[in-house]
Amino acid sequence: KSILLKHVSSKHLSSKLFSCDECGEQFSSAKLLKKHIPEEHGSEELRSALKKWIIEYTDMSGQTWYTCSHTECNFSSGSKKGAGMHALSSHTEKTFICHQCGDSFLTSSSLSHHTKYKHK
Repeated sequence: KSILLKHVSSKHLSSKLFSCDECGEQFSSAKLLKKHIPEEHGSEELRSALKKWIIEYTDMSGQTWYTCSHTECNFSSGSKKGAGMHALSSHTEKTFICHQCGDSFLTSSSLSHHTKYKHK
């Protein structure tokens, strides 16, 4: 198929068969859904940290807040991504260790990036 025909069929003609569990947006292909999730909702690690540590609530004025549920942590943020980044950096074990300097990282890709740029 030509690029235009693929676009028309996927964006305008087909039924939306794939639904995002995070926001409910629907997509015509699994590939589009797979692309959407990290772009709109963050990495798997970020989403996991949000589910494990962050509680969402709305105050009386209608403002949504994201509060850390970790023991003795009083972090709160108006940003869901900011709360997730807090949970990742503060309460998630960094299991990928640099054998050259001992720094630790949450993901293998972070360790690879570190090694590439810090230990050329």
